[in-house]
Amino acid sequence: MSEETERTDEAYLHWKEESEKREREGKYISKRWEQLYHLEEQWGKEAIKYLMFLNSGGAVATLSFVGALGPENVGWQAKAALGLFAAGIILAGTLVAFAYLSCSALFAGWTSDYKKYLNEDLTYEQMDQRDEERIPDPEIEKNLGIGSFILFILGIGIGAFGLFNSSTPKDAPVEHVSQSAPASTDSIDILVAK
Repeated sequence: MSEETERTDEAYLHWKEESEKREREGKYISKRWEQLYHLEEQWGKEAIKYLMFLNSGGAVATLSFVGALGPENVGWQAKAALGLFAAGIILAGTLVAFAYLSCSALFAGWTSDYKKYLNEDLTYEQMDQRDEERIPDPEIEKNLGIGSFILFILGIGIGAFGLFNSSTPKDAPVEHVSQSAPASTDSIDILVAK
């Protein structure tokens, strides 16, 4: 029996070294790709929750403010801020719906193409190309998210402008109202502008 010996010529050793290097690089690229994909997925979810939370919180705070003073006693700024927060909620909701529907369409298309691939109606390259073509423009999701955040910032700005620029007229009559606390006989004087 003859023993097989590994080649030692320079061309072979160079090829072997390059192959091992490319394999190490491929493993690293795959690992890094997976890490970055999961980071993007995780922070995308967090961003959507954050946008919904911000605009919903702004809307609830504004509604509470309007409810406490009465709609006839608040300026246009509070109403505009509420409208901007509501529009921000709608954009964030549209972002969620768009992301879900896009993923659902990708999965349905992939499933259909995979069956065609198994039946040899599509090649692997065709299946891969069709999958790439189905991926929606990422600018749509980005613009929906940025739009929602901009509406929140505008709502805060207009609401703050209205809040800090409104004042009780100096000549408005002031009435003292006495309220008794349920567990106390002490009274609290509250100034009410009419």
